[in-house]
Amino acid sequence: MFATAVVFLLIFIFLVVTPLSDKLKELKNNIKQSELALKKVLALQAQKDLISFQCNKFRDYLATSDLSDQENEGWLLKEIEKLSQRAFLSVISLSNSDISQFKDYKIYNADLKAEGGIAEILRFFSYIKESPRLLVVSDFTIAPKDEKASILEFNAEISLYVSQLSISEKK
Repeated sequence: MFATAVVFLLIFIFLVVTPLSDKLKELKNNIKQSELALKKVLALQAQKDLISFQCNKFRDYLATSDLSDQENEGWLLKEIEKLSQRAFLSVISLSNSDISQFKDYKIYNADLKAEGGIAEILRFFSYIKESPRLLVVSDFTIAPKDEKASILEFNAEISLYVSQLSISEKK
């Protein structure tokens, strides 16, 4: 009877437990492989999200190349005037300057003459920095209006950089 039980137990182990154990090991390996694949997919998704965020961040800079020179010059003057008003600078004169053409971009320049306190001038610089398009103060001077005044004369050359990449190159 004992021999029969041992034989039955061995047959049960070889016919039921061993295949079941092998199947569980195979499932564990499949789960590990799936987890690794999922980690790779999640890492790729994170990279895609980062690239998408960066692309959206610079979309306004690149979207301007479809405008004509006149439209870009007009936008630059309007933007400078708007930012000056927000900063409480008194604009004395504002005019277009030259346009510089390069392989992949153009630079539109404008000359600004304004008056205001140091706080207003610094606020204006801050607004330039926050502009949705790439504006750069390439040259500026600040001088007192007279010896006793707290009002300063502010002269600046402000540039708008515009990408010349075609739509197909942007994608």
